[in-house]
Amino acid sequence: MHLWFQAIYLHCCPEGINARQLSEAIGVTYKTAWLMAHKLRHAMSRAEAERLLEGIVRVANTTIYYHLDGISNWQPQEQPVLIAAAGEVGEPERIKIEKQDKSVLPNRKAPPAPESFILRHVAPEARGDVVVTRRKDRPRELLDVGVKLEQWLAWIFRGIGPKHLQRYLNHFCYWWNERNGSMFADLLQWCAATPTITYPALTGRAPRASRPVRTTERAARAAAG
Repeated sequence: MHLWFQAIYLHCCPEGINARQLSEAIGVTYKTAWLMAHKLRHAMSRAEAERLLEGIVRVANTTIYYHLDGISNWQPQEQPVLIAAAGEVGEPERIKIEKQDKSVLPNRKAPPAPESFILRHVAPEARGDVVVTRRKDRPRELLDVGVKLEQWLAWIFRGIGPKHLQRYLNHFCYWWNERNGSMFADLLQWCAATPTITYPALTGRAPRASRPVRTTERAARAAAG
């Protein structure tokens, strides 16, 4: 258990930690550290799903890993996201970030539809007053959140592919939203209350079938007798 407490504490630190650093810090293999980190992000994701944005909420779209090449077609590394923030002015108090499906967006200039995003992440009483902004009118504060997110992904994890990106977005949002509170105690409670997630579920691989047990002829006769 002390390894888990260490891992939880390290994931609550402002500077963050990746799986390789975690494996060295607590003395486990990289694969074990990777699985532990994703189980913690699973708990963070559940916490974020339960806590909706309230009050004045602004929503804007942006692209992380944006590639300056002057063309309108999506580049492989680019990922469109929607960012929502609660708070009137200055740095947002609480945020939500969700990766969007770029296969349904004809080009980089097409904004994703925010309706389902708002239903998932904004409290019912605040949905009628959500301010959705487009390209030229996007608030500087929300764009700054996107810049900080991209820096966080690059500095700590050296970039993340689309398969697991949403879990890292949830991690970033959890850290941002709980950074002024008792994050360690809060995450500890969520880890205790969240059903575990397995390695096959995380990777999308089918669990390995158990190997058939070979029985000797003598043992088979004994069992038959």
